Amino acid sequence: MKHVYYSLTPMLFGSKPCVLAHLTSPLDRNALERLAEELEVRDRLDTASPPYPWKEAEVVILYHGLDPFPTYCTVRMPGGKTASVQNVNPEHYDCMPDVLKVYVDVIEALRQSLLKGCSKIEAAAAAWLAASNSEILKHHDYSMEFFFEEAEAWKEMMVEWGYPKS
Repeated sequence: MKHVYYSLTPMLFGSKPCVLAHLTSPLDRNALERLAEELEVRDRLDTASPPYPWKEAEVVILYHGLDPFPTYCTVRMPGGKTASVQNVNPEHYDCMPDVLKVYVDVIEALRQSLLKGCSKIEAAAAAWLAASNSEILKHHDYSMEFFFEEAEAWKEMMVEWGYPKS
């Protein structure tokens, strides 16, 4: 079984708990099962006071995988929870909230560099440059190390899932 590549970010929208799941692997049954398991584990192990309601939070999946996928849909996760899915690939750019477009510009610089065969350090540099040129992100202190770690994760996923496909 292949790895599922994702990151989870807990957020509050007003008073509503939400979990953003950034998924770079294909969105299939295996991915949904891994996400559901991770939410349960985090719910059990959360030591914050009060603990974050991982299992009860609304789940929004930001799909940034390499396989074709609709712009927006809902999916049913194991256990019956419904999750919203927003495709954050460039071909869906016009349908994205503006806040996601900034992220997509930066991460696409990294991803496209890797797809073209650039090294991880070259891909990280492309992402860093895109962030530095962004009116919104240029005031944040993103390090090359941060983007190199992102490039390593993307490269690992691409190799495991067989990208770029011939």
